[in-house]
Amino acid sequence: MGTTERRIEIMRILCRRRYEKISNLAQEFGVSKRTISRDIEALSITEPVYTQSGRYDGGVYVTKGYSISKMYMTEKELNLLH
Repeated sequence: MGTTERRIEIMRILCRRRYEKISNLAQEFGVSKRTISRDIEALSITEPVYTQSGRYDGGVYVTKGYSISKMYMTEKELNLLH
């Protein structure tokens, strides 16, 4: 699995679970925690994901209400595409 596919799958996981620990994601994908951290850093530029530190509630979160399947463009933006 390449970087792009992994990042897409990370977003799918986060949209389903709403939260996950970096260590769990690293184990699921068979990569290092640093690789997942880089993925999250890159995703946070274009996607509503953020990290929170802490022993019990630390991890990666997706903004409440966000879903990959929803469209987040305004009517004006959609018209510009057509």
